Amino acid sequence: MTTALHKIRTARTSHWAARGGAWLALFLILAATLLPSRASKWPFEPFCLHCLPTALVDALRNALLFVPLGFFLARSQHSIRRALGLCALLSLAIEIAQWWIPGRDSQLRDLLSNTFGAGLGAGAAYTLPLWWKPTPRGATVLLWSYIFAAVTGFSVSAFLLKPSLTTSAYSASWTPQFGGLDVYAGQLLDARLGKRPLPNGPLGDASRAVRLALLGGERLELSLIAGPSPENLAPLFTLQDAEQQEIFFLAAAGEDLYFSLRTRARAIGLDEPLARLPDALAGVAPGAPLSLTLTPNAARLCLILNNREHCADGKTLGSGWEFLFYPRWVPIRLAALGNGLWLCAFAVPLGYWLRTRRQALIAGGLWIALATAIPSVFFIAPTPLLEIAAPGIGTALGLYLRRLRLLREKPPSLEEHGEARNAPLI
Repeated sequence: MTTALHKIRTARTSHWAARGGAWLALFLILAATLLPSRASKWPFEPFCLHCLPTALVDALRNALLFVPLGFFLARSQHSIRRALGLCALLSLAIEIAQWWIPGRDSQLRDLLSNTFGAGLGAGAAYTLPLWWKPTPRGATVLLWSYIFAAVTGFSVSAFLLKPSLTTSAYSASWTPQFGGLDVYAGQLLDARLGKRPLPNGPLGDASRAVRLALLGGERLELSLIAGPSPENLAPLFTLQDAEQQEIFFLAAAGEDLYFSLRTRARAIGLDEPLARLPDALAGVAPGAPLSLTLTPNAARLCLILNNREHCADGKTLGSGWEFLFYPRWVPIRLAALGNGLWLCAFAVPLGYWLRTRRQALIAGGLWIALATAIPSVFFIAPTPLLEIAAPGIGTALGLYLRRLRLLREKPPSLEEHGEARNAPLI
C-alpha cells in the first residue's frame, strides 16, 4: 500500500511540475519574442528561408526556445501531435504580432524552426525512460555515444574559429552607419594594412592582396580623431565583400574595442564571436589624436594605442556556445565564467550515465587530452584552468542528480531509503 501511494503522489507531483514548467516556458518565450528590439541591418524577407547571413543561428535559437515548451506539454499528458499543434499555433500568433512590434520581423523560417524545436522537446519527453532511467547497458551506450559527440563537437567548434575570407571584391568603410549599431562620432583619417592603403570605398584589384595580407596576419594601422565613447557598438573600420558580407570588423563600445575577422562559423550562418580588448580606450578624450595598430591572431589579440600595448587572449575551447549567442554587454571576466558554466553543463549527462570508475577515468583522460591537443592543432588560445576543471564539476553534478532520482523513486520506508542512500554512484 505504501508503495502504491508513493507512486500516485509521485505521478501527481510530476504532472503538476510539468504544468508549471510549461507555463514558465511560455512566459520566457513571450518575453523573448514580443518585446521591442533594435532594428536589423538586413532587409526584410518574410518567406525566404536562407536569405540572411545569420539564417542558421536564428533557426537554431528559435528551435531551442521552443524545446522546453514541447517537452513540458508532452509531459502534461498531451500527445506529440497535440503538443506540436499548440506550439505551432503559438508561434503563428507570435509571428503575426511581430508585424506591429518595433525591431521585430515575422519570418516563415521562425515558424518552422519553432515547431521543429517543439517536436524535439516532445520527442525527448516520450523517450524519457530511455535516457532518464536507462538500463546498465543502455547507460553505457548513451555514455560512449555522448563522449563521441562531445569530441566531435569540440573539434568542430575549434575548426569553425579559423578564418574564412571570401574571394570577391572588397570595400572598406570608415566609421560606417549600419542598422542596429551606433555611429562613431570621431573621424578616421587613414587606414593601412601593412604598407597597403585602405581608402574609404571599393578596393578593386587590391582585394586579393588585402585578403592574403589578412590571412597572413599583417598589422592594421589606423589614424583617427577620437570621438565620445559610444554607449553601444559603433564601427570604426570594416571590410565587406561584393555581397555585403562582413570580412573585417573593428568597433568601439564604451571604453572597449571589439574585433572580428570572418570565420568559418560565419560562413555557415552561425554567430560571429567578437574578440574584446577591455578598457583599450580608457582615458582617451574626445578630439584627441589616436594611432592604433592591431595585430589579429586567433590565439591572442594585441593592440598598440598611442604607444600603449593592450593584449587579450583569443577564443578558447569553451567558446563554442558563443556561436549561438554572443553577449557583447557581459564583462569579459563573466564571459570567461560563461565558458566554464557551458562546459560544466555539458558534462552533467556524462556524470549521470557513468556507471564504473573505469569509465570515469577514461572520460577524464580523454578530456585532458582534448583540452591540450585541440588548441595546438587549430591554433586557438590555450585552455585555461577553469575550463579544464569545469567538466569535472559537471560530472559530479550528474552523479548527484542520479542519486537524487534514486532517492525520489524509493517508497518512504527506512529500509528502502537506506538502500537508495547507499547505492553506488559509479
